[in-house]
Amino acid sequence: MTPLQGHLILVVEDEPLIALDVADALQKAGAQVETTHTIRNAVALAEKKQFSAAILDHALSDGDSSALRQILSERGVPFFDLQRA
Repeated sequence: MTPLQGHLILVVEDEPLIALDVADALQKAGAQVETTHTIRNAVALAEKKQFSAAILDHALSDGDSSALRQILSERGVPFFDLQRA
């Protein structure tokens, strides 16, 4: 069994190579991964699906991740903000 098997992780990143690298690493660890490059899509996904965790780029072309972080917090989804690390 892989460490993240059975977990669904949201990756929000607008740099394609970074998003690909992060998603690939998570998938190799056994996670299912949903990726998006906009806050609008990320918010829609976060409202529809129950993610185990999220990895966020703070500043995207359509805004920052503040509203998304609030939604994730309210739903009890842990997240890591790449720009605030």
